[in-house]
Amino acid sequence: MSLKKSFIISFLLFGTIVLQAQIDSTELIGHWRLEAFTDIQIDKAQKQRRYNFTADSLIYTNSQQRIAGSYTLKSQIGQLDWYSNGAEIPMHLLIKKIDSDTLHIQEIKDKNTTAAVLVRISEKSIIHYQKALEAQTAKNFTTAFSELQKAAQLNHPDAMFLLGMYYFTGTATTLDEIEASKWIRKAAAVGHPEALSVEDSLRY
Repeated sequence: MSLKKSFIISFLLFGTIVLQAQIDSTELIGHWRLEAFTDIQIDKAQKQRRYNFTADSLIYTNSQQRIAGSYTLKSQIGQLDWYSNGAEIPMHLLIKKIDSDTLHIQEIKDKNTTAAVLVRISEKSIIHYQKALEAQTAKNFTTAFSELQKAAQLNHPDAMFLLGMYYFTGTATTLDEIEASKWIRKAAAVGHPEALSVEDSLRY
């Protein structure tokens, strides 16, 4: 985790957000992952939570479910009302923009509701990862490896895991179990399910 992100989380844990920047739906658009809770320790299953915002809809996924639905955003107060499929009433979420890549999000339910920190999965990393998958499908493993490196260095969870597997198998690179373990552990740290399942069996 970067020094910047560590500072933000520490500030949320021990400080108080006094000022709140207005937020609009265009700032939400993209892929996000759960980084931390502000008052409890995050566990392995919770690390797998992902949020995909469009201009007017939210898709939420975790290790067991996928929930989609439209939302409305009250920009002045940062309240997002999410009309998820199958729910009788919308879920009310309070969103605070910490910076362009970090959100503080809390369900408006009761005083004991846990708040969370979301961090953006960058669009650039997604583009590199998609190029890697396309190259892999075409059996151009050298290009796939190069694109995975670029995406992994931008903290794309799937890219970090797949890059680790390339190192484990020596695909388009020298077989390197230490480097493989490094990337798989990095993927596990940001909630990649397969990385989490094999993390304890790694030798390095």
